[in-house]
Amino acid sequence: MTKHKKIYEKIHGKTPITHDIHHIDWNHENNVIDNLISIPKKIHKLTHKYLGYVSREEFEKMIVIYDKLDKSKTYSIGYLNSILSKCVNTNKKDKLSIQCRLSMEYDIINYQSAFNWRDGKRGM
Repeated sequence: MTKHKKIYEKIHGKTPITHDIHHIDWNHENNVIDNLISIPKKIHKLTHKYLGYVSREEFEKMIVIYDKLDKSKTYSIGYLNSILSKCVNTNKKDKLSIQCRLSMEYDIINYQSAFNWRDGKRGM
């Protein structure tokens, strides 16, 4: 079990297996309880892939909508993005939002580089 999950569960109790513990400020060293939130894994993936920085209040709005979805169906990340991104201001200009966007871009570049390296290609 990760350090941040232990900290979260010590205060809030066991989290559902369908949830991840997310660092709101994206800083994995900042394990202050106010920086941690339990969110569905699909919302977590959506956050890191498309949304960037999401405030606690925006997460809470997304979770309410997500919980109303038919759980017998499988929803793609793209579909969830079209529904849940309406809860999030994705054009934030503050320093934290910019850092999260840069982190997302860094992850995309590293992911592409890994495939290029695997396929024997040089550079991008």
